[in-house]
Amino acid sequence: MQKFQSVKIVSAFKIEAITDAVGGASKVLKGEGNNIGVPMDWYNKHKPTTGGYFVKYEDGYTSFSPALAFEKGNVPVDEVMVVRKGTLAWAMAKALDNVSVVNDDGSKLVWDPVEQELYITRGLTAISMGTVEPEGWSLDD
Repeated sequence: MQKFQSVKIVSAFKIEAITDAVGGASKVLKGEGNNIGVPMDWYNKHKPTTGGYFVKYEDGYTSFSPALAFEKGNVPVDEVMVVRKGTLAWAMAKALDNVSVVNDDGSKLVWDPVEQELYITRGLTAISMGTVEPEGWSLDD
């Protein structure tokens, strides 16, 4: 199978408790100040557990993700920096194409060839040195 790098924004919270809703027709997932009621068919399909994450996608779809899988593949939006097209860092990533680097400190460097953006996460900083086009290169290619 072909491998894909996922780049999307989701809303999520870590589930701290699961309780029965009044009447028992649904469950309530609680965590980080959230109380989300889910129908029993959703609960039985996704089988959420405490410590995992309730996840809501931009299109409204909801699911459950085990903690390890979620934390390995996601970082809070406020910890992500996007390097835009036309910067030196962007040109370097474009030259490497399909880059995914995980550093010892847990930071990640991920090149998104579809969006033509370099994502830097968790503690890394980047300095934009402006547009750099060596002779014969075009950053627009």
